Amino acid sequence: MRGRRGTVSICAVVLAATSLAACSDGVACPAVGVANTMTVSVTGTFPAGSSLRVVCDPTKACFLVDDETSPPETDGGTARLEQRVGSASTPESVTVSVLDPRSTAVFVRSTDVTWHEHPSPCGSTYSASVALDAP
Repeated sequence: MRGRRGTVSICAVVLAATSLAACSDGVACPAVGVANTMTVSVTGTFPAGSSLRVVCDPTKACFLVDDETSPPETDGGTARLEQRVGSASTPESVTVSVLDPRSTAVFVRSTDVTWHEHPSPCGSTYSASVALDAP
């Protein structure tokens, strides 16, 4: 029984050691990288049930942080659609589209993205905000 308990203890220590990587200053860091995030919002008058689509420049991959576009925030006839997007890189530009309920684009605009660095002992992450007004 003692031999088995010792093996379990060693396995637990090895698992804990491999799940965290030590940075140069001795801080324990997650083994998996943290994605950069971008909040994209478009304000305008859109058909009910519209959604937002964000596409990064062709050389960079983006993914949705939230499963779907947040519900529009209405303010006197205009609505604001917002979505959080993640990326392992920092795309220089994005194409933002508002789609009506039939997935027809009612607004499309490409724009440059300015990223802001958030340094930490485990490596920097970046964030960006893109706010557009639809005519």
